[in-house]
Amino acid sequence: MRSLQVFGQSGSHIAASYQGLAGRDAGATHGCRPKSCYNAHPMSAVLYIRVSTSKQAQQAYNLPTQQTKLKDHCGRNGWDVLKEFVDTDSARTDDRPQFQAMLEFCRNRKHKVTYVVVADLSRLARNVVDQGTTIAELTRLGIKLVSVDEPNIDDTAAGRLSANLLGAMNQFFSDSLSERIRYRMKAGFDAGRFLHYAPIGYLNVDKNLVRDPERAALVQKAFELFASGAYSTGDAVLKLVTGLAGCGKMNQRSKIRPFCSKNCTVTR
Repeated sequence: MRSLQVFGQSGSHIAASYQGLAGRDAGATHGCRPKSCYNAHPMSAVLYIRVSTSKQAQQAYNLPTQQTKLKDHCGRNGWDVLKEFVDTDSARTDDRPQFQAMLEFCRNRKHKVTYVVVADLSRLARNVVDQGTTIAELTRLGIKLVSVDEPNIDDTAAGRLSANLLGAMNQFFSDSLSERIRYRMKAGFDAGRFLHYAPIGYLNVDKNLVRDPERAALVQKAFELFASGAYSTGDAVLKLVTGLAGCGKMNQRSKIRPFCSKNCTVTR
């Protein structure tokens, strides 16, 4: 290599510098990396999947669809999936069992988890405060949140702005939906309609509450037994009457088996 004289420095010094740079570039060309790169753990991800209700789980944007989308995204990027967390609950608050379990998993394995992957930010939260708190917590743990449908969410100023705007829109959607539901329910109550699930002894018929001909008699008997003073609590009477035959279907959302008047007799 030719010797050069630059600003009074010997060309040999510059030649040595060029040789060092050439050697480094050659090493890069042949796939050499800094030593620290060899110690980096493989990229790994935790998946968080959510729908608001069990009915939504059967619809187009259901749990298997989200699961497939997230797994495909991880596969394309070469990320190992460590664990999946699935909630069937509203995202208006962070009080969701699997959401909290996901955060705890990340805290306990922060050196193994690289990403938390969601289909979009509305799956993570529909509350601006919860979204911001969750992202800050993951960042503190050294974990990046990835939204498959919103790839512009990143650590840049524009990415953070996008996340904030999307979070605000998600909360607006949730808040406005809640307002509409409350208004419609009030209108229904004002019109005399019964909009909740019917209690045991009644049935929901055309948004009205009607007497259940099969079970109403046993409900009446339960009140009579309690009024007799022979039983210490209403729960004791209810347990006696509902446990007589143990027949019939579950009472909608209630875990108490409905009464069956066929061949059932009430005895003390």
